[in-house]
Amino acid sequence: MIIEDCQSAINFSGISLFSYRLIKSEYRLNCFLPTPEFWPEIKIENNSISAWINDFWDIEFKTNWVKFRRGKGDCFLSVDFRKENIEIEGNIELLGKSLQFGANKTSFGSFTGSNIIAQNSVVGLSLGPPGRLLPPNYAMVKPKLQHLKD
Repeated sequence: MIIEDCQSAINFSGISLFSYRLIKSEYRLNCFLPTPEFWPEIKIENNSISAWINDFWDIEFKTNWVKFRRGKGDCFLSVDFRKENIEIEGNIELLGKSLQFGANKTSFGSFTGSNIIAQNSVVGLSLGPPGRLLPPNYAMVKPKLQHLKD
């Protein structure tokens, strides 16, 4: 999947999971990977990472590269800034369905795509149920799906 000049690379029911900006010749990654209750498990804002570390076996950092593991050998997110293009591979769960993405294919539920190219659009790839998902806040326990009006 190649994403160029999109405000959001992958969007899930109105929530941007991955986006980036180019500021002074430096890529700035934004990422929101939620827990099953849609609280942030990993949040990256302009390359600054915060994570709920209780669920991780290991977080490995190197120059311009990070891997998150839930168990030995179980890498569920890898972000690599070392090449000309940012490479992101992962396997996460969203509302009970597995989202897998990498260099060769992207799949979510019954959708599988390869050689996806998105350029100059608001959203590169939009997934999830119709409507807009409101992430939980401290007044509610679970995310709420808000249906769009026709």
